[in-house]
Amino acid sequence: MSQRRDYIREWRSNHPNYMREYQRKYRADHLEQCREYEQNRNKEHRKEYIRKYCQTHRKQIRIRWKRYKERNLEKVRKIAREGARQRRKLVRLEIFSLLGNKCSNPNCLVPNGCSDSRCLQIDHVRGGGSGNDKKARNRPSTFYLKILKEIKAGSKDYQLLCSNCNWIKRFENHEV
Repeated sequence: MSQRRDYIREWRSNHPNYMREYQRKYRADHLEQCREYEQNRNKEHRKEYIRKYCQTHRKQIRIRWKRYKERNLEKVRKIAREGARQRRKLVRLEIFSLLGNKCSNPNCLVPNGCSDSRCLQIDHVRGGGSGNDKKARNRPSTFYLKILKEIKAGSKDYQLLCSNCNWIKRFENHEV
């Protein structure tokens, strides 16, 4: 067995280009299989390694992240703003789907109610919503999460109106 191993080792050292060419050709012929193998190779092992590393090096990671934030403050803020914008958009769309995805005013000027999410607005059924949410007005994500929580709890205090119907309602009910 050791003679065979020695022979193979010696042959490979004497023919390095042959092995490289063989591997290159094999990869070119089996490109999809090789990519799939490399993507899935040791995936679970890698996840476990990262988890353990993060647990054991928590302080160093925090220090590195703090230093990175100090050096790249604008970049970090930009990424955070974009993430918050995306989350807000998803929560808003979820609220819309819970409220029916169209204007709930039966006299809406758009036939069958407006369903364009760009002009739909969340409205308090009995008005006076802006007075309740003074803290939430400064943080739109908090406002939307609060509304979503109330709607999921079964609240009927909110409705969807298109911007035209909402402003007409505000004018007629003296909410302006």
